Amino acid sequence: MGRPWPSSLTPRLLWRCLWVFLPISGAISLVLLPMVALYEHSRRQALEAQVEGLLEAGSKQVEFTLQEVAANTAVITTVPAMRDVLGVSSPSPARRQRLEAVFRSQLRGYERLRALAVVSTDGRLLAQGSRNTTPLPAAAVASALSRAQTLKPDQLWLSSVQWPARDAPELLAARPLVDAAGQRSGLLLAVVAFTPLAHDFNRITNSGPALELGYLLSDDGRTINAPPGGSAGMNFAARFPRVWQQIQRQPRGVVHTDQGLFLYFADPLLPPAQGGSGEGLFVFDRDRQRQPLAVVIQVPADALHRTSVFAQPVGLALVALLYGLAAAGSVGLVIYRRHLEQLKEEERRLQQRLETVQQSAGVGMCLCDPLSGRFLTVNAALCAFFGRSDAELLRCTWQDLTHPEDLEADQKLAVRLHHGEFDSYRLRKRFLLRDGSSKWGDLVVACTRDPDGSIRDLIGQIADVSELVAKTAYLEAASSAGVVGIWDWDITSDVLTWDPVMYRLYGLRAEDFEGTREAWEKAVHPDDKAFVLQELQGALRGWREYQPRFRVIWPDGSIHTIQARSRLSLRPDGTPLRMIGVNYDITEQVEREQEVQQQRQLLSATIDALVDPLLFLTLDQSALGDPQLRIAEINPAAAAFFRRSQPQLLGQPLPEAIPVTCNEHLHQRLMAVARGGPPWLADESPLWLCEEQPPLYLDLRAVAMRQGLVLSFRDVSERRQASHRIASSEERFRLLAENASDVVFRANLTGETEWITPSVTPLLGWAPAELEQQPFADFVHPGDLELLMDMRAAFRRGERRQFRLRVRHKDGGYHWVGVNARGVVDSDGRVTSLVGSWRDAQAEMESEFALERRARTDPLTGLFNRQEILEQLEQLEHHRRASDGALAVLFCDIDHFKAINDRHGHGGGDKVLQALADRLRQNIRQGDLVGRIGGDELLVVLQAVPSLQAALAIAAKVHTAAHAPLQLEDGEVVPTLSIGVTLIQTGDAIDAVVARADQAMYQAKSGGRDRVIAIS
Repeated sequence: MGRPWPSSLTPRLLWRCLWVFLPISGAISLVLLPMVALYEHSRRQALEAQVEGLLEAGSKQVEFTLQEVAANTAVITTVPAMRDVLGVSSPSPARRQRLEAVFRSQLRGYERLRALAVVSTDGRLLAQGSRNTTPLPAAAVASALSRAQTLKPDQLWLSSVQWPARDAPELLAARPLVDAAGQRSGLLLAVVAFTPLAHDFNRITNSGPALELGYLLSDDGRTINAPPGGSAGMNFAARFPRVWQQIQRQPRGVVHTDQGLFLYFADPLLPPAQGGSGEGLFVFDRDRQRQPLAVVIQVPADALHRTSVFAQPVGLALVALLYGLAAAGSVGLVIYRRHLEQLKEEERRLQQRLETVQQSAGVGMCLCDPLSGRFLTVNAALCAFFGRSDAELLRCTWQDLTHPEDLEADQKLAVRLHHGEFDSYRLRKRFLLRDGSSKWGDLVVACTRDPDGSIRDLIGQIADVSELVAKTAYLEAASSAGVVGIWDWDITSDVLTWDPVMYRLYGLRAEDFEGTREAWEKAVHPDDKAFVLQELQGALRGWREYQPRFRVIWPDGSIHTIQARSRLSLRPDGTPLRMIGVNYDITEQVEREQEVQQQRQLLSATIDALVDPLLFLTLDQSALGDPQLRIAEINPAAAAFFRRSQPQLLGQPLPEAIPVTCNEHLHQRLMAVARGGPPWLADESPLWLCEEQPPLYLDLRAVAMRQGLVLSFRDVSERRQASHRIASSEERFRLLAENASDVVFRANLTGETEWITPSVTPLLGWAPAELEQQPFADFVHPGDLELLMDMRAAFRRGERRQFRLRVRHKDGGYHWVGVNARGVVDSDGRVTSLVGSWRDAQAEMESEFALERRARTDPLTGLFNRQEILEQLEQLEHHRRASDGALAVLFCDIDHFKAINDRHGHGGGDKVLQALADRLRQNIRQGDLVGRIGGDELLVVLQAVPSLQAALAIAAKVHTAAHAPLQLEDGEVVPTLSIGVTLIQTGDAIDAVVARADQAMYQAKSGGRDRVIAIS
C-alpha cells in the first residue's frame, strides 16, 4: 500500500501550496530562460567555429591548387623550347612544334590544365596547346597583356574566363617571360579547370556536422562547384542577395539570414601580411572592383533550428521536469518546514551561477605579444571599433587602449592566465578611443601554449556593447523609478501575478490584491470595463493584440490612465495558456492630449474672433483641369469683407471671391506659396473686387501649409492715405534734424537705432546707415553697459535722463558723449520708442579725469598718495576671503635721504624718489600696490601671499633692486632702503598694521639701515 495522504493537507493548505508554487515557478523561468539563451548562444558559437574550420580547409584547398598552377607555370618558363621560341622575332614552325609538344606533355601530366599558350609582347600567338580547338578569348588575352606590364617575373596574374562558353567559368593565369638580359619577351598563359577543384572543395566543405553547403564563387556571383542539391553556375548573388552584398563590402565575415547562417572568405588567396596589395605571388584582376574568388559555407535554417533546446525531446522533458520539481518542492515546503532552508540555498546557488555566466560574441579579433601586450595582427572590425588604422593599432599595446579604472582588473586576469590557472577569460571593460572618450566592450582572451606551458599566442576578441550597457542602465533606472509594471496571468488556473510596480500603478498593497482576473476588474473604471473585457476576449481568440488604454480607480478615489501591452502563449492545440504583459501610467500624457484638444478649440475660437480676414486655401490638383486654389476655411471677418456668408464661400474656387482678371499677380504669388514657396509678405498691395471701382490696399500675409496656404490681410486704404499726408511733414522734420549741430536719434525699445542725423559722422566717424538698425549697446564701452541698461529701464517708464558714456569711434577708440533722451508715450500711455540727442563730451571728461588723477596720486612719483593707498588697503582687507591668502605691508624708508638732498640738491633728491618709485613698480607682482606716504617713505601692499616668508622674499627682491647705482648730473648715487614687513591679522585696524610695519622699519634703521626686518 502507498503512503497515506497527510491529514493536514486541507483545501486551504493546497491553496497556500499554489501561492508558493507561483513565485517559485516564476523564479525558475527567470533563471531558466537566460541559461537556455546562453546555452543556445554557446551552441551557435561552437557551430560557427566548426564551420569556420571547414571554411579554412576549403580556402586552403583553393590556395593549394593555385600554388600548383604557379609552380607548373614556373617550370614551363625554364624549358629550352621556351627560350628557342622567345629568342627570335619569328620562330620557325619546328621550334613552335617542340614547344607545343612540351605543352601537350604538361597537359597530360597535370589534369587541371586545360590550355597553355605563349604570346609575344606585341600580342602575337607564338605557340598553343589545348584540350580542345577553341582559341582563347581575344579580350582575355589583351587584358592579360595589359596587366602583365606591371608584374614582376615571379608574379602570377589570375582572372576568371568563360572558355569555351558554358555555365562554369575557368581560371586564366598569366606569367611574364623574360630573356637572359632580364627584358620582357612574352607572356605565358594557362587555363586551369575549376571542376576538379570544385569536387575537392565539395568533399571538404560538405563533411561537417550540420548539413553544411559549400559554395565556391566566381567574381560574378556564380558557383564554380555544384553543391548538394544545386548545380555549377548557380546564380548565388540572385539567390542570396544579402550575403552577396556583404561579400562585396567586407572580405571576411558572418551573415545571419532567414535562409540560415553564412560564413565566407572573399579573396582568401592573397597572403595576409600583404593585405591584398597585389605585390605577392598572385595578382588578381580588380578592374571591376569585385572579388575574384569567394568561399562560402551555409548552415541551413532548419539545421540551426535542430540545435535548439526546445526542438529536442530531451530539452522539453528537462523543462517539464524542472517545473514538476518546483511543484513537488512547493508542496514539500508547505508540509515540511525543514526543506525551506534547502530550497533557499538552491535558489541562491542558481542566482550566483547566473550572475557569473558572461558570454559575448566579439567581432574584433587580434593577436598580441604575450610579454609586452603589443598588437601583432588586427582585423578591420577591431580598427573600426577603436576608430584607428591597423598601422596605428600595431604601434599600441592593449594596456594603452584600456580605461585606467579597468586596467588593474584586466592585468590580474592576465597574470593568472600566464600562471596557467586557466587558458581563457572574459571581461567587460572600457576601451579608450582616439579622442579620449571610452567605449564599452566584451573582451574574450584565449591562448595557445608550448609544451613547457608558456604562452605561445595570445588571442583577443572584442564586441561593442556600448549600446547594451546604455540600455541596461536605462532599464535599471526605469525599473527603480517604477515606470513599467509587469504582470503574468495563468489563464487555466486564473492566477494573476504582479510585480511590485504593478501595485504602485493601481494604488494597492500586495495583501489587498487577491491575484485573480476578477480582483483586477474591480479596479477598472466602470465606464471602461466593457471595452477592456472586449479587447481581452479579442486577444484570447487571436483576433488582435491586447493593448488597450483604460482608466483605473485607486482606493483613495483618484483616477489614473493605464496603457497595457501583452503577449499570448498558446498550447500545442492552439488554446490560450498564459498571457504576460506590462502596464505603465500615461495619466500625464492623456492630460497633455486633452490640453492640446482644448488648445485646438481655443485656436478655432480665436480665428473666428479675429478682426482681420483669414482664409485657409487648399491646392486642388485634380486631373480634370488646371490646378486652382479653393477656400477650405474662412473666418467671419473674411466673409464680411467679401459681403457673403461663410457657407456661400466654403469649397468655392478663390476666383469666386477675388477676380483673376484684375488681380493676376496676386493669384500667381499665392499659387507659388501653395506649391511650397517661401512666405509672401506684401504691404499696401492693391486688390480689385470690381473693375469699375478703385482698388483697396491690403497688408497681405501668405504662408504655406500642408496641401495649401493660410492667407490673412488687413484693409489699410485709409492708412495709406494718411501716410501720404505724414510724408510731407516728415520731410520738413528731416531737413531740420540734418542741419542741427547735435546728433538727433530715434531708437526702439530693444535698443536698435531706427534713425540718426548725419551730424554723427563728424562726431564718431560713422555714416548714419552704419548705425541704423544696429543695437546701440554694440557700440557702447563694456564698462558703461550697466549704466545704459539702467537708463533704458527709465526710458521704458517714460522718464527723461541725461548722462554721459563712451561710444566706439570708427577708428576703434572710444569717445565720450553726453546723452539727453526720453521715452515716447502714445495716446494709451505706453512707451513706444526713444528719442534724444548726443553732444561731444570728450573735453569735459578729460578735464574731470585729470582733476581726479591729481587728487589720488603723488605728483612727483605718480604713485598713490597717502590717502589713496590707505583707502585701497582698507578695501582689500574688507573684501578679502580666507581662500585668497594674506595681505602684507612693506614700509620702506630711503636711507640718508637728507644727505642726498644736501649734497645733490632737491632736484637730485626728486630724481632718486622717481627712480625708486619706478624700481618698486617693476619688482612687485601684478595686483600689488605702491604709494608714497611721506617725504622719503614708501608703502607697498602685497596681495595673496601664502606666508610671512613669501612676503620677505618679495621685500628682498625690492631691497636688491633699489641698490642699482643712479647717475645724477653732479655724481653717482647708490640708494638703499630700510624695509619693515608685517602681515595683516584678522581684526587688525589699518592704522595698527601700518604702525607695526613702521616699527619693523625702525628696527631695520636701528640695526644699521639697508636691510629688511619682519614683525609677525
